[in-house]
Formats: sequence, C-alpha cells, structure tokens
Amino acid sequence: MNIPENQVSCIETLKIAYLYDRSTYDSAYLALAQAQKASLVTADKRLYNALKGKFDYLLWVEDF
Repeated sequence: MNIPENQVSCIETLKIAYLYDRSTYDSAYLALAQAQKASLVTADKRLYNALKGKFDYLLWVEDF
C-alpha cells in the first residue's frame, strides 16, 4: 500500500494504540513521526512517561 507522505496507515496507528495502550489520537502522531523518520516533541507528561525509552523519536519538550 502506497500512502501519501502526509498521511499515516490506520493499521499502524491501531497497532501502536493496542500494543502500548494509547489513544488512537496519540498513536496517529507516533505513527506519523515514525513514517516520516521525524522527532515527536511532546509536553504531554502522561504520554512521555508511558512511552519513554520505547520510541527513540519521542522527545520531552523541556529537553530543548
């Protein structure tokens, strides 16, 4: 399946949501960052604390 670069796979989004017990909203951002090989900087403390160390591209906003 060829997905335009500004969209994410629903399957990948749901996979992340299921595996890490996250909302599809949060998982869509994670899937997009992963697909784009980009960093995801967050100020959502719950999200960061739940996933730190599991996604190399997830960064805490105060670390900048």
